[in-house]
Amino acid sequence: MGASAGAPEAGQVVYIPDGAGLRRRAPTALTCVEAEPLTGWVDLTQPEYAAAAWRARYGESDPEVLEALDGGGFEPPYGEGEVPTKIGGHTYAMQDPPEDELVRYAVFEGKADEETVQRELPHWRPLLQYVPHDRTALAGGDYWNLYWFVRDDDLAARRFERALMVEQCT
Repeated sequence: MGASAGAPEAGQVVYIPDGAGLRRRAPTALTCVEAEPLTGWVDLTQPEYAAAAWRARYGESDPEVLEALDGGGFEPPYGEGEVPTKIGGHTYAMQDPPEDELVRYAVFEGKADEETVQRELPHWRPLLQYVPHDRTALAGGDYWNLYWFVRDDDLAARRFERALMVEQCT
């Protein structure tokens, strides 16, 4: 799901351990761009509707927690209205939660009942959320995000080739 037509490996994650000294060529069906410099920082992320989830479970029991979950306690180190590329953490959904799309359509190809989907959802973790920006060579016409997810057991075993990608765009 989301991989370029004719190059399903386009959405594949390749894990190369430190010191391996290996390089892989991109599939010939893809257009490659120059490497982009990245800047990283450690940041606290939260589920998108964390305050609503807290209220549903605990009511108004802790106003300080609710203020933080509503955004009052977190100051992200990126600009207003920007969504950063993230490794791990919680995703920012442009549309429906990407975890839900992943399980419904990439894992079960739209053929699972609701109970099966809900049972599978907790086993998947965000691995990478890529958000192209106008100042990079990877910016596209419309606004879009790419999300890679990996199952808990695959993450623990470093089987990143089993990661799956979901694309959302406007």
